[in-house]
Amino acid sequence: MTLGKMVLGDRINWVLHNKKFVFMILKKCASVTMKKVILSSLGYEDVSSENINRLTDDYFPLSMDKYKLDALDYDKVVWVRNPFDRLVSAWSHRVRNNKKHSIRDYGIPHTTSFEDYIDYICSFKDEDLNVHFHQQTFNIAINDRLVPNIVVKIENLQEEWEEVRKQFEWLAPIKWHAHKSEKRGDYRRYYTKDLIKKVNNRFAKDLELLGYEF
Repeated sequence: MTLGKMVLGDRINWVLHNKKFVFMILKKCASVTMKKVILSSLGYEDVSSENINRLTDDYFPLSMDKYKLDALDYDKVVWVRNPFDRLVSAWSHRVRNNKKHSIRDYGIPHTTSFEDYIDYICSFKDEDLNVHFHQQTFNIAINDRLVPNIVVKIENLQEEWEEVRKQFEWLAPIKWHAHKSEKRGDYRRYYTKDLIKKVNNRFAKDLELLGYEF
């Protein structure tokens, strides 16, 4: 199967200098939910999905990469996700259900099967993939060392977030909702033994440094 060229996109890490706190954003890791939590923590009342982009542009206009963040003596927090589940989420949201934009933005027609999608993703290096599809560690690790000092897994987000709040009392609680991954069912049903092997090889650094497995 021949697919088009992928638009790489952009990502922004939120740096709160007055609190010496960094929110490292990873796509398909409950990033919208967590943006709402951070903005609520800062006192913003309207944290609707429609208003998030405007608030981001107004208050977090500059992007800072992992190398610059690493030099800051700040607490750095990131939310991560099982790579197998994250790949299913990205395919479901950005390919299968994205009929208007998937070809233009990601080079992947919405009719692409999950198997062909995995083959496509695994054929690229991280630097050539859109932010929704490459390894999480590509953005948060330097020489096999994680930049963030606090790693929260979204599989246990509510419980782990309450532990984080004990250290940072200014952070707001999470107003959780039924996540789409819960509605889709177990991610494992999408994988064959061959696909598991491919992801294990291609996303080996995520699995090792973030402590995940199939």
